[in-house]
Amino acid sequence: MKCNLREKFLFPISALIIVGMGISMAVAYISSTNAVEQTIKDQLSQIVTLTVQSLESWIKEAEADVTSWSETPIYATAVPNSLEAASARAAAAVELAKLQRNYDCYERIHLINASGDVIASSSAESAIANLAESPYFQQALSGKLTLSDVEKSDISGKPVFMIAAPVKGQDQILGVLIGVVSLEQFGQKFIDPVKVGDTGYAYVFRRDGVVVAHPKKENILTLNVTDYDFGKKMIGQSHAVIAYDWEGVHKLVAFQRLETTGWTIGAGAATREMLAPIYHMAYINSGVAGLVIVVLIAFIVALVRSIVTPLQRIVTIANAIGDGDMQQEISIVRYDEIGILAEAMRRMVANLNAAVQVAGQIANGDMTVVVPVRSERDALGKALTAMTIKLRDIIRDVKVAAENVASGSQFMSSGSEELSQGATEQAAAAEQASSSMEEMAANICQNAENARQTEMIATKAAQDAHDSGQAVAETVLAIKEIARKVQIIEELARQTRMLSLNATIEAAKAQEFGKGFGVVAAEVRALAERSQSAASEITNLADASVKIAEVAGERLRTLVPDIRKTAELVQEISAATSEQERGTGQINTAIQQLDQVIQQNATASEEMASTSEELASQAEHLQGVIEFFKIQNNQESVPPQHSIPNPMAARLHAKIAHLKHPNDVISPKNGGNGHAHVPQPVFTKFIEGGDDALDEGFERY
Repeated sequence: MKCNLREKFLFPISALIIVGMGISMAVAYISSTNAVEQTIKDQLSQIVTLTVQSLESWIKEAEADVTSWSETPIYATAVPNSLEAASARAAAAVELAKLQRNYDCYERIHLINASGDVIASSSAESAIANLAESPYFQQALSGKLTLSDVEKSDISGKPVFMIAAPVKGQDQILGVLIGVVSLEQFGQKFIDPVKVGDTGYAYVFRRDGVVVAHPKKENILTLNVTDYDFGKKMIGQSHAVIAYDWEGVHKLVAFQRLETTGWTIGAGAATREMLAPIYHMAYINSGVAGLVIVVLIAFIVALVRSIVTPLQRIVTIANAIGDGDMQQEISIVRYDEIGILAEAMRRMVANLNAAVQVAGQIANGDMTVVVPVRSERDALGKALTAMTIKLRDIIRDVKVAAENVASGSQFMSSGSEELSQGATEQAAAAEQASSSMEEMAANICQNAENARQTEMIATKAAQDAHDSGQAVAETVLAIKEIARKVQIIEELARQTRMLSLNATIEAAKAQEFGKGFGVVAAEVRALAERSQSAASEITNLADASVKIAEVAGERLRTLVPDIRKTAELVQEISAATSEQERGTGQINTAIQQLDQVIQQNATASEEMASTSEELASQAEHLQGVIEFFKIQNNQESVPPQHSIPNPMAARLHAKIAHLKHPNDVISPKNGGNGHAHVPQPVFTKFIEGGDDALDEGFERY
């Protein structure tokens, strides 16, 4: 986050003051609060201790009263079952009533025999059940002074407890004297008067947590502290000081348990009431601290403003100077560090104005200006001096270079025109050569196609001749097989003829009976003779066919190698033709590429000619611009060390002179083939630079 100087001063110092005051107030508040709380705890503990002592004293007095009463002889006389005891019981009742009137803390007093029956009472209206099973009665009957727990009175409904003392006569226990003590009297004397703050109070509860004494009477015998968390803590301890919340109010309570009775006395108070003076003092301290902080911040603001306002003025002037406004005036007059800063700014503005004047003279073309250097650390003055010296040298060199560029561009323009014309003529020759190569390539392609077809026909003829030879061989074998079969038929015909002769003989022997058989035998003989004659003719034809087929097969076997040789020769011709076709294609591609290069060279030469003309125009313009600067009185004279040679004209002439005209024809008698000689496109090397060292001269500027 960006902050100005006022914020950097104001915020940290204000925060430091506020934090320091806050910490000191917090420490004071916490210390005071802790001290007051400890005082409250001590006060509550002291109140509880005093109340416990009062309760113990009050109980002891009551125990002493009941003990002294039990030793009265009339009570010992009234206990036994006798005529004398009956009259004594009336006197005992009168005495007990008198005691109750004199001691208002007793609700009633009873004289009970060993069977647990009441035989005399301070109040005739009170009826009491048999107490034989009561623990405190049994303990008293055993000879011990006994104190019962707090109970609700059957007569008044108020909390009471019983003090039972044994009644003795003739070294034996005859009965028990019981004093029913009202705890309300103790509460009125020792609990109700206790006030801690405005709302703090004391109270008593028995072992099970039931409250038996309380300033609010409606809580007696109805409120049980074990229903609350703080009450459970109190039941579990004999004495302590604990904090708890009661009906939304933070409280402290000190308590202590009576070991003799098991009752617990507690005294509590609201913390806020006890700390009210501390809170009031904290409010006062906060107001005073706020007032002090406001005064300190106002003083700091005034102090910071006295520093920041002139600094802001100086910053405004510095920004204006940074934006180029040198007409600023610094009117701050002080005798502290800010005044020193203002005086330094005035000197800086004056020096910058002087530098601006020098720069203005240089901008007007006056390179004879002298830059003042104010000290060894004047980096701006030294830089301006070095800049003017360097500009003088550069302007001289630029003048010379502009003249060289102007002259060189003229030579370059004429050379580019010659190169363009030569490249155009070379492109025409390359176009003719490309057309011829395309025609030759088409013829070679047709020859290659014919050779491939001839190759296919020769290969097929060789295969057909080979197949025919195999067919003739198979035919010879078939004819030989036919001849062998015909010989078998001829043999069958001969045997048939022999059989027919035998049949004729037998028919002659049979005379009349064999006439029909003789006719058949004659027909069979005739058929056998014809079959034999046909078989002989077939055999002769088969022999002749075999001889003819053997001759044909021999001729086919002689013809097949020749046909195969012819097919191989045709394949070689086809391969050579294909290779020739690829070669002519490559030559045609090369000529086309050459044509493209020549076209590019022609275009480049035309562009170079146009560029040369533009360069000449720019050089003339540059010369006019350079004339704006004034270097010295003898500015026209150029020192020898800054002169730049002009080899451009000679170099251009050398590059153009060796080019051959594309129409020059080399005659066959001189070793040529009569075709036009296509010169190598040297213009490509020219525009690429080659070893042209003149480029370095251009790159310098």
